[in-house]
Amino acid sequence: MKKVLNYASMFLLGAVVTLSSCKKTDDDPTPDSLNADVSLTMNENGSSTGNENFNVKYGQKAVLEVTAITTTSTDMRRLYVYRSEDGSSTKNNVIDWSGFKPDANGVYYYEIPSDSKNNFVLKREVTVSTNKTRNTDKYHFYFTSNDNFNVASTNHLLLGPGTITLIYPDFKTGKTGQKLYNICSAEYPSAYNLEDQTGVTATVAGDGTIIVGPNADLTQQSGEANCGTFNGWVGQNGTAFVKANDFDWENASAHSAGMAYASGAPTYAVNNVQSGDIYIAKLKGTNTYSVFKITAVNNTGSNNDDNYVFDVLGE
Repeated sequence: MKKVLNYASMFLLGAVVTLSSCKKTDDDPTPDSLNADVSLTMNENGSSTGNENFNVKYGQKAVLEVTAITTTSTDMRRLYVYRSEDGSSTKNNVIDWSGFKPDANGVYYYEIPSDSKNNFVLKREVTVSTNKTRNTDKYHFYFTSNDNFNVASTNHLLLGPGTITLIYPDFKTGKTGQKLYNICSAEYPSAYNLEDQTGVTATVAGDGTIIVGPNADLTQQSGEANCGTFNGWVGQNGTAFVKANDFDWENASAHSAGMAYASGAPTYAVNNVQSGDIYIAKLKGTNTYSVFKITAVNNTGSNNDDNYVFDVLGE
């Protein structure tokens, strides 16, 4: 009876070892829970470098995936990763990634598993900065054939550097509290240049003809003035507009603005404007975009001083 129990105990112990060996760990180079946002492939028989871009939002998580392939006669031993910010030539060694450890020189690396020395995949989740002055984070990947690595001399380099560049929203210029007045108002302005984020002069001639200054993107009315009317604006010089109230204002970029514009219905004449409305403007028939948000609609009555108050973002 004792022998039967001993055999049973050995069987259960073996089962525990087997299950433990199959369990994912934090050091797993490709955790099942991560879906790649951006992927880079480096191949000894093709391109051992290359770059992939990914547009990010402030404070989000982004999953980077890197695949490295070599011939069976060229074994990879280590992966070294560096990060640079905003185009800086300074490359900072990544030290906070799970599974990375320091070499003899204190530089952190990942040991390529023995069964992946010719075909290796790494996925890692990174946190995007909330710093709205940032432009890019670039991750540099170096696969080496030997122990210690010097990024300055690229000793023992097999593949790389391949890079993944995270691109921050590029709408960093903006103004708040801008105004667009009724065309018949004595106040300024009744036209606006969204690209330069400045007001443009618009006057009414004696016969009622509206004369708009140069480089305007919109004016409160065009053609012949209709005093007492205040219900929107008209595009100038080929500028058209798409209403996009679900647009992510905090993470506005040329890319996201272009996508929102393309998914909407452009118009040159806008009316029924409400506080809180967001508009994407494609400026003067080019591929340059601006975004502005109405923060107030002031209807002052018969004195023609009605106005829109808005915040504007641009490239």
